[in-house]
Amino acid sequence: MNRMLVAIAACLMAAHPLYAESAPRIAQVDLNRVQNELGYQRLFMANVHPDVKAEIIKLKQSLDTLLLEVVREEDESKATLLQARVNSINNKLNTISSAMGNRGVDHRKAASKLVAERFGSTYPLIIDSQMMRGHQLIVWNSKDVVDITDEVIRTLDSELP
Repeated sequence: MNRMLVAIAACLMAAHPLYAESAPRIAQVDLNRVQNELGYQRLFMANVHPDVKAEIIKLKQSLDTLLLEVVREEDESKATLLQARVNSINNKLNTISSAMGNRGVDHRKAASKLVAERFGSTYPLIIDSQMMRGHQLIVWNSKDVVDITDEVIRTLDSELP
């Protein structure tokens, strides 16, 4: 009996490095933090047609340029005209925002979908940190779980307008 236990222990110890090499990489992401840092409005953009995204980016860039012109303009009548153009662009952006808000997009699902698309090939298993905090999931060797929250935020921050 003792020999069998020693043999099993030896096999397990020998197999551990092999297991570590072939084990799937597990990552965790804090979706609450992703939502808070990126904002709900930007997560809406994940489900928007690329042409609409491009137009929103163009409108925001125009708005920035116009705001700078308004600040620099000394002629009151020209500043008033520029302000009218600023209001027009803001109205367009608000209309788009309202239309997107009426779609009933689930921010958490949008964030999950983006994370899966961008990081799923690197990490076959990605866990929401909330599941680990709530003790709904037990990870045997949690020190091997990679936290990709910061990487997710940086990636999505660069992709979403």
